[in-house]
Amino acid sequence: MESQIQLLKNHFEKGRSITQLQASIQYGVGRLASRINDLIHEGYPIQSEFVTVKKANGKKTRVKKYYKTTTTKKQRL
Repeated sequence: MESQIQLLKNHFEKGRSITQLQASIQYGVGRLASRINDLIHEGYPIQSEFVTVKKANGKKTRVKKYYKTTTTKKQRL
């Protein structure tokens, strides 16, 4: 069984971004921000931005989306 870190690395290597909800549904990652922090401490190039999404009730909310960058500079999340 692959670790959550490895699952996320594989996801990012495919050029995909991910949100907490996606990570929870696709990979069972309950604390995405913690796994992202682990990746950053390993030197993995991660960047984040807030995106607006529509909730089930139709209202909008902002969530953080993470993605791989081409630089290894540590980013403050």
